[in-house]
Amino acid sequence: TKTGGGTRPDILQHVYNSYRSAYGTAKTIPIAGFFLELAENVTSTGIKIGTLGNLSLRDVDEKIVGPHIVKGVDDMVVNPIVETVGGVVDCAMHVGGEIAKPVVGTVGAVMSAVPLLGNNKEGEEE
Repeated sequence: TKTGGGTRPDILQHVYNSYRSAYGTAKTIPIAGFFLELAENVTSTGIKIGTLGNLSLRDVDEKIVGPHIVKGVDDMVVNPIVETVGGVVDCAMHVGGEIAKPVVGTVGAVMSAVPLLGNNKEGEEE
């Protein structure tokens, strides 16, 4: 999802959509599909009875769970955590890089000033 600051990860929405895709694929497997269809029909009947016929399983999935629950948890909990951790890691990498530059430069300068050891050919004396 795009926001003012860039792209939001929406991890739960990706997981939920992947689950739905895997569930749809599993329904095509003969024995597993039978049990998944059975569970789906029992759940759907329960929802229709519980809502006096106002909602179906598809309605609950597409109108309540996906857009409100999954998206809400993503927006209020998961995305802020991921963005904060990402910001901290990015800052640490920047600060770490600034600290490492002089160290690497100093080590490089010392190494270039010191003649390499073991550079003599066999049989030659120093």
